[in-house]
Amino acid sequence: MLKAGDSWLEFWKTSEGMPEMTMLQLIVDDADGYAQFVKSNGVEVQGPMIEHGEKMY
Repeated sequence: MLKAGDSWLEFWKTSEGMPEMTMLQLIVDDADGYAQFVKSNGVEVQGPMIEHGEKMY
């Protein structure tokens, strides 16, 4: 996991019930608006999910 300001880049290895993946966590004020913006630029986005009282994509 690499910290960049308040954002994170995570590299996950395969484990039970979890495939290998890279996860980019960007801290933004408007998760829905940002998700729509990146989708419109061809980025695959999963979500939304609510975890720990925060909306995540």
